[in-house]
Parts: sequence; structure tokens; C-alpha cells
Amino acid sequence: ARAGSLPLIPLAALAGFNGVDEPGVRLEECAHYLVPEFAQAGADFLIRVQGISMQPTFVSGDLVACKKMDADSWVDFGDVYVVDGQQGIMIKRIFNDSATPDQFLCRSDNPEVAPFSIAKSEVRSLSKVIGVVRTL
Repeated sequence: ARAGSLPLIPLAALAGFNGVDEPGVRLEECAHYLVPEFAQAGADFLIRVQGISMQPTFVSGDLVACKKMDADSWVDFGDVYVVDGQQGIMIKRIFNDSATPDQFLCRSDNPEVAPFSIAKSEVRSLSKVIGVVRTL
């Protein structure tokens, strides 16, 4: 892979990429894209959006640039994150669940998709979405 390029992580392999599950994915096996603006912004990887839950902000097929957050990272409530949880990999806006402080409230941008809560302890990793490449 070329210096500064970002791996396109298959959605099903994200858990392994974040070091939780085995065998995961080998970076050498991933397609790599050189997007200097994303690399300069601190992106760690790209992932392809699937489904309609984040429309109109993101549509199925978009590539989103993501920055892995560590356990001590500040969560910017209202921003979009890739959430790797026990329910699978999803792209959602994360909010504080004021009724239950040990949970995140996950919202989709598509108003037809109902919000839900996820226990913070069930979140294996959070990666902040910091950019998008849209194909027409």
C-alpha cells in the first residue's frame, strides 16, 4: 500500500480490524485509496455505506472516511460514528441517552428508521466519520 493511502475495510471485517475478533482482516488484503485530505485529517480507514438508514446524508455505496477513537476519546454527541457493537456494524448519529447514562442513543438520519439505545459496554469500538466520497 502506498504511503498515506487508506484501507477500504469490508463491513463484515471491521470488528477484526479493530482488534477485537479473530481472524480479522489483513490490511494488505484490502483495497487502498489515496485521499490526501482524509489522511491529513487523521482518517484511519474507509468503509462503504450499506442501506438507507442514513439517507439523505449518506447513501448506500458512499465511502466514508473514519477515525478510530480510543476508549478515552471524547464523543461529540450528534456527530456520525461507525459503531461496532454486539448488534453488528452500523453508521449512526450518537447521542447521550439522558434517561440511561450507561447507554448511547443511536439515531438514523432517515426519519423512517426508529432510534434505539445501545449499552456503552456493548460497544467494541467507535470510529468518527470525518469525510465522504459519493459515487453518482
